[in-house]
Amino acid sequence: MSMTGYSPLSGLCSSSGHFTRCLPAKNLYEISKMLNKADETTEIEVSNNRVKFMTNGLKVESVLIEGMFPSIKNVIPQSYMCEISVDKACLLRAVECVTVMASAQVIRLVANAATLKLLSKTADVGDIQNEIPLLEMCGEEFMISLNGKFFFDILRNMDCASLRLRYAGKTSPIVVLPDDSLISTLFLITPVMTR
Repeated sequence: MSMTGYSPLSGLCSSSGHFTRCLPAKNLYEISKMLNKADETTEIEVSNNRVKFMTNGLKVESVLIEGMFPSIKNVIPQSYMCEISVDKACLLRAVECVTVMASAQVIRLVANAATLKLLSKTADVGDIQNEIPLLEMCGEEFMISLNGKFFFDILRNMDCASLRLRYAGKTSPIVVLPDDSLISTLFLITPVMTR
């Protein structure tokens, strides 16, 4: 499922060959709920602007989105100025703490040699700061602002003990990935421009 609100439906075969279509992510999520049994067969029927999924007496239809899903390969930074490793549970608690009172849910991350500071500002309450130790740091120190709620949602859904954050510059997305090399999941969160 995509944060942008639509997902690619690809890899399906038709009598004419291979094709790719886009459909709303929310619809794809609902469809995935009905496809929970591995032994069931699902029929997929695609027309010009609709797709139908039929399985076990259920039929779900969705509208297709015009155009192609944007290439993610161009968005993922290929080189990094800094990579840090942190304990996921510790970071999750810190992000939750500073995001609760953050104006517009914007938090700031400041990484130095030993710690990752998380800061937020609120006009009524003042500044909130939390600090967690780094497990490892490779590269230069950095400071970046991002949406704390999005960051919290990413961390909450990661199944790992520790994770890596890769910083590629103040205008590039932060790459969040599990420290476990057996898990191929990768998350991107774009920075928020602040003064």
